[in-house]
Amino acid sequence: QIIRLKNWQWTSNFNLSYNTNEVTDNRYPNNTTAVGSATPITVGYPTDNLFVYRWAGLDNTGQSQIYNASGTKLTANTYPTIKPEDRIYAGRTTAPYFGGFTNTVQYKNWTFSVRAVYYMGHKFLKKDINSDVYPSGNSYSGRLATSKALAHRWQNPGDEATTDVPGLSNVSSNSITWFNNSNRAVRDASNIRLQQITLGYSMPPSVLKKLSVFKSAT
Repeated sequence: QIIRLKNWQWTSNFNLSYNTNEVTDNRYPNNTTAVGSATPITVGYPTDNLFVYRWAGLDNTGQSQIYNASGTKLTANTYPTIKPEDRIYAGRTTAPYFGGFTNTVQYKNWTFSVRAVYYMGHKFLKKDINSDVYPSGNSYSGRLATSKALAHRWQNPGDEATTDVPGLSNVSSNSITWFNNSNRAVRDASNIRLQQITLGYSMPPSVLKKLSVFKSAT
């Protein structure tokens, strides 16, 4: 209770929650190469883990590249073998810190309240492109006209120096997967959101008493 006077007062409420978890034994060897939001549980990491590839830019044909664990560049269109150790841990997908903050100001019988909530410390993947927006065979399908990233895609040899968006020619699903599931796409998901604004009025006891008498009389 920050301020408390005869006619008005100001009250604040703040709460903070923290959660964590760690897999200690999944009873199976870690041989998964999955990345993104569907990553299986891994010993030593939380269940909501996010593993990604190490981004290495585009090659001279405009296709995605990643680094393996030894630092060697792998090119998407060669369909190399990916190993579990080629991935890197990027963080958690659910917020370990979360809570709310409420401020209430009361003047006489009027009350004004504002509540905000926050979620901190987690990550998400900003997937700028989708396989549906790239050509399939000899036809084009999907949201070509509405993808902002495609406006900056690789188009000619040399463009790999100024863009990391794969080109349309000779594209493969492997290239798009690497682009969308590498550390270049990891973003901070922390956010604060205004959840509720409330304005209230409380009837004085004298008014309520008169209304009660009037109701009884009718």
